[in-house]
Amino acid sequence: MHLQLLAPDDAAELLGCTAVSVTDLLQSGVLPGVMFGRRGRIPAAALDARLNELALQEAEKRRGQAAITPTTALPPWGVTVLPTRRRAAPPLT
Repeated sequence: MHLQLLAPDDAAELLGCTAVSVTDLLQSGVLPGVMFGRRGRIPAAALDARLNELALQEAEKRRGQAAITPTTALPPWGVTVLPTRRRAAPPLT
């Protein structure tokens, strides 16, 4: 069995962020991995599983939002329509 471990630089390249961001996510527990001092290693399979989990959650949110109609898409505080200025009609002569 071969376990592929990714350095924060490698994971950052895959995720499109910085290595510092990956290290922060590791330290906070958002990304699965093991910290070795200041640097960490992320198992590739665990990163794949976490990304799949997040993708499924986002897809579920989008599916829930797909049923929103324009009338229900208004913000909860409502919308204020301001009166427009109308120009006076030119005199008929």
